[in-house]
Amino acid sequence: MPPENLSSKIPHMTPESAWVLAADRLPSKEIIILCFGLPCANERLLRYLDLLRQRPELLAQTGACLICFELAKRKVSEYELEFLTLLPVVREWMVSSDETVEWLQGDSMLAQLWTDLRDRLNSADPREAFLPPPVDQVEDAELEFALFEEEEIDDLGLDALAEESKDYKVLADAWNDRVNTFLLADRPKCSKGFFAGLDGDLDRFEQFRLEAISFKDDVSNASSMLPIVELFMASHMRSRNFFGRKNKRRAQILVSGLTHMLESPRPPVQAVSWLQPPTGHPDAWPKIAEHLLHFLSFAAGYMHANSLLPHEMTDFDFEDCLQRFLTQAASAEPEALLHDGWDRRRREMENEFDNAF
Repeated sequence: MPPENLSSKIPHMTPESAWVLAADRLPSKEIIILCFGLPCANERLLRYLDLLRQRPELLAQTGACLICFELAKRKVSEYELEFLTLLPVVREWMVSSDETVEWLQGDSMLAQLWTDLRDRLNSADPREAFLPPPVDQVEDAELEFALFEEEEIDDLGLDALAEESKDYKVLADAWNDRVNTFLLADRPKCSKGFFAGLDGDLDRFEQFRLEAISFKDDVSNASSMLPIVELFMASHMRSRNFFGRKNKRRAQILVSGLTHMLESPRPPVQAVSWLQPPTGHPDAWPKIAEHLLHFLSFAAGYMHANSLLPHEMTDFDFEDCLQRFLTQAASAEPEALLHDGWDRRRREMENEFDNAF
């Protein structure tokens, strides 16, 4: 039943305030039914969401997660991260002893939403659950230093002092330790080296990627390893996210790998060697090569569209090409050209998943 209208009973109370007070008196189950028993506008869903967040019981938090799920499906993007944060609550609810069928009985819209969520959870890639959310736009913040002009800061010689204080042999040894740990160390729910078949593997790659970023300016091997790690990650992520939309995180990691490959002072020969057995899966390099061919094909089309001939490569704007690739083609799955077997079947299954949306 809808919340009782108290605005006529309490002087000087607006209808909206009266609604909030009345809804707060309802049990969590009835609030959830109000959300999904009838079509509900986004603004009203947000009101219900605030009420459920204030309640500690599992049912209220599950209802809050369902509201975030519905808002994310409606392409209210800021609630995608909110939903992914609350996702462990839903998983706990699904394995609890409560009779969910009885709770859903008679509420067709709620039952449909729950079934949709359950099916997505069953088909989701658990390896991506621990990765950070995609960054739609990163703006560099400028630090204002009022005590000195920029030229005066340069005259202080701080950059030169920091450069002189670096021990590059120590840094190289530290990086080698990171590589050995990545290739050989045991971790729960993780593989070793360039394998990504277990739930925790992409998170393991993300940690190694961050370490490579911290070393890349001082250790050439880290600089050449970084793009290979990023391209490997992109080749093992789905082209569609949990909500059936383009996987921005995968596209951004792919473009980052291409950018770092261009910036690397040396070819990634040593890094590519780790992709071979026993430190890498036999399909590791073919997958990366397919993504590189995917980009080269796009770059060739970019050159044709801009009337650039091979001898006019000085006019080639790599950054603009990458930006267009990010928005137009990076989210697409590259064509399986270099290998067959289990990986081709994986791609067919992913295409079936994509087509479902």
